[in-house]
Amino acid sequence: MGHSQDYYSILQLSPDATLKDIKIAFRSLARKYHPDLNQNKAETTEKFQQISQAYEVLSDEEQRRLYDISRNTESDNHNHNSSQKTAVQNQPQSSFNRRATKFYNQGLNKSQNKQYQRAIANFTKAIKIEPQFINAYLKRCEMYYKLGNHPGILDDCERIIQINPSIVEAFYYQGIAHYSLGSFQEAINSYSEVIRHKPHYARAYYGRGIAYRDNQETGAALEDLRIAEQLFLVEGNHNAYLMVKQHLSSLTRDSWQLGHLVGRCSRAVQNSFKTGSMYLLSFFNN
Repeated sequence: MGHSQDYYSILQLSPDATLKDIKIAFRSLARKYHPDLNQNKAETTEKFQQISQAYEVLSDEEQRRLYDISRNTESDNHNHNSSQKTAVQNQPQSSFNRRATKFYNQGLNKSQNKQYQRAIANFTKAIKIEPQFINAYLKRCEMYYKLGNHPGILDDCERIIQINPSIVEAFYYQGIAHYSLGSFQEAINSYSEVIRHKPHYARAYYGRGIAYRDNQETGAALEDLRIAEQLFLVEGNHNAYLMVKQHLSSLTRDSWQLGHLVGRCSRAVQNSFKTGSMYLLSFFNN
């Protein structure tokens, strides 16, 4: 399942590019393809729009994180399909009903053109014909994710898990949806399932760490984020590694400040208690 557009390729960058690299690449390409500076405006306008969209996503930390998740999830699924062709989700498309495969391929084309609602309609038709067409469910999940339809993601993930409970991507999308809906404990549970099946999945540790953080479980958050930090380093994902370091720094600083504040309050209470005790003792003696 190829991604509809590779924003890194559009900006001629590697996935570990820094924010500075992204800005430099955008400025260079924007000058080259700006419609006002070119005669063939139809072609350059489309190219400029692609560059602008890629920059908008990759220059924003949260949008880039979610894009990387989607991009890497598809890559993992593609690799899994290549090596595990006997699994249900990896059935060759030729083994499915031709009409289902036709609708699935039409959905892929619609998704590449960012016609997400129409893509959903095609994937839905494929699923109605072949109820165990897991790739169609996963692609529909991706479309729901792009449209912000988190309940739709949860419904599809539940169906995928019923068909085959070892599909890591289903638990991963499930974790994203739960977190986006503010259900941090459910997100933690979903990411834990991903880690149970795939113990070295850096993004699952990262997602669970952020969910732990927002669930006020600082110790667990720090532990998961440190693991994610090391795994991203091993993967060579420099940008993700730096992003996790920032979260760790912020979380550690907040924890220290909270501990310092609690310590000060505790000492203030103790001093107040001592002062009150001395006052009462003096009162009773008098």
